[in-house]
Amino acid sequence: MPTYDTIRLINHILNLYYIEGQTQSEIAQRLDLSTAKVNRLLVKGREQGYVKITIRTPFQQLFDLEARLEAVFGIQDAIVIPSLPEGSSSPLNDIGAVAADYLLAHLRDGDILAITPGTTVQGCRPGS
Repeated sequence: MPTYDTIRLINHILNLYYIEGQTQSEIAQRLDLSTAKVNRLLVKGREQGYVKITIRTPFQQLFDLEARLEAVFGIQDAIVIPSLPEGSSSPLNDIGAVAADYLLAHLRDGDILAITPGTTVQGCRPGS
């Protein structure tokens, strides 16, 4: 069990790093410690459960759902798109656009892709 002084130092380093956004080098210089020691204490703080990082982006529920889908089905990537308000573009257009972007990002020279006609593929029109 770390001593009070060690926990106090870890707390100070965690605040400088996570709250104030200082680099490990800046913290080391400020506290007259080695960068390696700052790194070790940051790791120790995380291991001891002193750090809890919560990410709250506007579509966080969708991103969490993607992670669950990947875990449950053992797939590499899942993409969940938000439902759009009435009057906006068709959901098939949105799915098609996301699928096209995904393919463009992942297809490499020599890959073979087979596409069958269908309404989702039709929603993949350029500029839609």
